[in-house]
Amino acid sequence: MTTDSLRCTHCSAPFEALDAERCSYCGAAAPGRTPAAAPEQPTLCERLERLARQPDAQRYAAQLPKRPAAPQLPVRALVGVGILALGLMLGFAGCGERGQDSSAPPFLIAGTILALSGLFAFRSARVRQRLPVRRDFRAVAGKRTCVSGGEPTTTDYFVTLESCSGARKEHSASATLYGQVAEGDLGVADVHGGELVRFRRFELDA
Repeated sequence: MTTDSLRCTHCSAPFEALDAERCSYCGAAAPGRTPAAAPEQPTLCERLERLARQPDAQRYAAQLPKRPAAPQLPVRALVGVGILALGLMLGFAGCGERGQDSSAPPFLIAGTILALSGLFAFRSARVRQRLPVRRDFRAVAGKRTCVSGGEPTTTDYFVTLESCSGARKEHSASATLYGQVAEGDLGVADVHGGELVRFRRFELDA
């Protein structure tokens, strides 16, 4: 039998060899033949377990992760305290002597709100800063952004990590870290209080 007598049932092109498994023109399987199965790809869990056995990844994962820097007192809290102090000195100094209305002026109310909101945010950041940093082998399963507000807009960044068990969890991230990771990356992730603070990517050894 010649190759001309053996033609593709899909595009009618002749096969280049009698033992060809696929048509070289359209890729269809040869008549009466089952193409060789593609090699089985390792699962994500197998790839993460393989990464955990690599010496370079093991050395990095064994290091004690660093906590983020301690938060600073927000500017709005400092501004609010300043306005509040100034209002107390100027707004009420002569109210009793002049017999004027002793109700708080608007700028004093605004200063109080700024001070309290800033101090509350500072306290929350301090509590969060004391949380431990969790370090684990993870894969980047996805990433997204969320734009909110009017003018100016605010952009929040999120990265989804997947564990060896297949569980996925989304974490907030900085704009810099968001740009450094890509879907499919394997590495060591540092998560602090629900935020992905570091991700060290590793290549699997051949």
